[in-house]
Amino acid sequence: MSTHIFLIRHGETTWNVSERIQGVQDVPLTDAGKRQADEVAERFAQRTLSFAYTSPLSRAMITAATIAAPHHLKVVSEYDLREREYGSMEGQPMMKWGKFYLEDSEAEGLAQPAADAETEAEVAQRMRRVLTMIAKEQSDKTGFLVSHGGTIQAFLREQFPKRFARLRPVKDIHNVGWVELIVKGGDFRVGEMNGVDRVDS
Repeated sequence: MSTHIFLIRHGETTWNVSERIQGVQDVPLTDAGKRQADEVAERFAQRTLSFAYTSPLSRAMITAATIAAPHHLKVVSEYDLREREYGSMEGQPMMKWGKFYLEDSEAEGLAQPAADAETEAEVAQRMRRVLTMIAKEQSDKTGFLVSHGGTIQAFLREQFPKRFARLRPVKDIHNVGWVELIVKGGDFRVGEMNGVDRVDS
């Protein structure tokens, strides 16, 4: 039996627009971000969804509640779905760390995250832990979670390095983009995707 989990990034926020590093700061959705949530909810309205989980940050919670509403699902908040913690980088312009975010040696800015930032491996570990828990609790069902670009990216790069090695921390998972994760017997594989760039076959 397989559990199907759609990993969905939240809608656009004010700091997405101004290109500032969000991390675990509780930055609100823009009006456009709320419309994106409505649009993705419409796309999922015709699917049979049995569960809904979210990061505790409001940008994810509002997106998740919008998607869950047509299905009359209770949305469960899970702390491990929060965005990657960027420490002293949070609130700073993304381009201050341009080489890190764009993974381009020709870009301006710093190439490494701040020393007090959560590592990609740490994020991937907690993401794998919560996904395994969801798969056990929701065995043989289909549902979704709403998380963050940095968190989803870290998990995909660690779990599927050949396919997602070029996936950048923020730029390549669009707002309300998603990846379907299929979990069976503790193994993960990828199903359909939407709004995700730089993926290798």
